[in-house]
Formats: sequence, C-alpha cells, structure tokens
Amino acid sequence: GLHDYCMIQKYKGSANRSLQIRAKISESGKYIISGSDTGSVYIWDAEPLPHVPPKFNPKSATSARGYGRTGACESFPATSRTSELPIVTDACFVPGGKVVEALIESGLLPSQFNTHCLERRVVDGRQHDLSGAAIIAGDYDGTLRIFLRKGFLDAAFFAAGPEGAGPV
Repeated sequence: GLHDYCMIQKYKGSANRSLQIRAKISESGKYIISGSDTGSVYIWDAEPLPHVPPKFNPKSATSARGYGRTGACESFPATSRTSELPIVTDACFVPGGKVVEALIESGLLPSQFNTHCLERRVVDGRQHDLSGAAIIAGDYDGTLRIFLRKGFLDAAFFAAGPEGAGPV
C-alpha cells in the first residue's frame, strides 16, 4: 500500500521558500531536475551513492534510517533578471530522440554530415547520453526557455566542421 515506502536517497541543494516545485528524472535515469523559486534550474547526478541499507522504522512508515544523502548539484539561472518574480515553476529534460531530431532538422550541420551517427548518439567517437542534453524551463511570467548542453553541441559541430574528422 501507500504506507510501504521508505526514503533511500535524499538530494539537497535547491531552496524553495514559497512554492511547491516538482522534480523529474531524465529518461536515462542519470539525472534529476527541478526548478526553484530562486530563478535557477537545479540538476543532480542520480547515480546511486554508497550508503547504509535502509532500515524500516516501524513508528514511521515513510522514513528510514541510513539513507544516502547528496547536496552535490549544479544550477544555472533560467529566468529574466528583470522579472518581478524570478521563479522557475517547471523544468524538464527533452527526450534524447527529440534532441537528435531537432539538431538534424535545424540545418545547422553541413549537408555531408552523417546524421546516422547522430541518430545512434555517437559523436567524436563517443556514445553520448542525450537525455540531459536539452532542458525546457518555464517561469512564473509564462516564458518557456530551451537550454542546450554546450559540450555535446560543440562536439557535434567540431565533428561536422573542417577541424573534425569530416562526416562522423
């Protein structure tokens, strides 16, 4: 039933003083993302950390002793600096397949670029986890912003350009 859950991992670092803001996990399960009422998007590495196995506490069905904790997260501003209420009300990862589709359809890559490699998510000879490559964030003012992970984009452009290996 609903009272069978116990906490096994706690992620800290974001501060929401006035609003309830949800967290989401990437399609690969490697990242957790959340907006905040500070105007930033927060991302945690969701890879399991070594911790003491949880022990069920019979007095509280919703807590456990010995769960893992992490305060290590990255954040970046995702609202306008002039906004009266700089609150990121929602943030989510764009599915990896949609990132590939958008990059191919953007026309930014040279026509000789081998898009098949990009579809397999292989750029610069390495497999990329694209589930964290793009983020959509919505703010309290109703603006949606899309953010791309620069490292992947740089690798794709380098591979497509004259400095790279040509078609990947």
